[in-house]
Amino acid sequence: MRSVGLFKVFAFYSAMTSIGVAALWGRGGATEFFPKIDLQHWAIAIASGLGVGLVMVAASRLAAANLQWAAQLAEEFRSLIGPLSGRQALAVAAASAVAEELLFRGILQPPLGLWLTAAIFGVLHIGPNIRFLPWTVMACGAGLAFGWLFHWTSSLAAPILAHATVNYLNLRYLTQTTDGDELCIDPVGDEHPVGQ
Repeated sequence: MRSVGLFKVFAFYSAMTSIGVAALWGRGGATEFFPKIDLQHWAIAIASGLGVGLVMVAASRLAAANLQWAAQLAEEFRSLIGPLSGRQALAVAAASAVAEELLFRGILQPPLGLWLTAAIFGVLHIGPNIRFLPWTVMACGAGLAFGWLFHWTSSLAAPILAHATVNYLNLRYLTQTTDGDELCIDPVGDEHPVGQ
């Protein structure tokens, strides 16, 4: 995010959310995509969204700990994103989850179907170079999981919550220092782990 800037990130996701809301409104409103005012529907949406999100995060952590390409991908993202506070990570996670799920699951999935929407979602998560290709493939898988949640619950709440969970926990993980190193900031602004 350091190369793009948080303002531009939020402007992008705000525009995407506006387009999603306008498109849903034009189709007759978004009430069909959120659980009814019914405790059971909300409980299912929350539990399934959190559950799927946590499983996806656990799988990514397991991959990063055991697979060289996944560890390298995490380091690539760590260098791209730069430092984020907990609030910034939460804001980015929420904004991206709402915007992307409105667009992909709310707008595109009903007419295009689960598989094509997941493929488009994956392809649009392309990185700046070939080393990010695994991220694109993983995004296709995430698109299938989020799309399945939307289909199963008939609600955008579950995929939004799953998506936000994945993004928040991964952003927090990627913006932490590695191996428990304490971060030291020199007066000139260089960052390095203490003791090196």
